[in-house]
Amino acid sequence: MKQFVEEQVIIGEYSSTSEYMRELVRADQKRKAKEEFEQTMLASLSEGESEEATPEFWNTLRAEFDKRSNARQIVQAA
Repeated sequence: MKQFVEEQVIIGEYSSTSEYMRELVRADQKRKAKEEFEQTMLASLSEGESEEATPEFWNTLRAEFDKRSNARQIVQAA
């Protein structure tokens, strides 16, 4: 494995073995986050009542997202 990583650095894919390892960790984090998101979405589909995704539904959802995002930014700035 060490030789493979060193080869990736030599052929110019990465500037160091540390950079290669960081990229692997980032990719694994993204994969796990995607899996968690998918599991959450699947669980949500089986809970509660369904609602038609009308333009009004999306507008309300966006407004709620903006509201929560703005509140989070205020807390982080404090």
